[in-house]
Amino acid sequence: LPLVKLDDAHYKLVDQLEALVPPGEEPSLLQASALTVKGPVKFTKGVTVVGSVTFQAAPGASSPASLAAGTYTDTTLTVGEPALVPA
Repeated sequence: LPLVKLDDAHYKLVDQLEALVPPGEEPSLLQASALTVKGPVKFTKGVTVVGSVTFQAAPGASSPASLAAGTYTDTTLTVGEPALVPA
């Protein structure tokens, strides 16, 4: 079983958890060893965690940052940062 750490400020109560991880949009943790979530990160359908992954909301985020569907492997990702635009 993976070790799962959720930010108490955003996931402590059931209604908070359901708002950020809607039913049917739970991440797949079958290949995960650890998942850490810091700040308000909203999961979407199709997120797969492999190995040890940390998702953290961008500093100063006023609303939950949505995590795009995809496979995340052994990484730390800041969710909600503005995309970099090439010069």
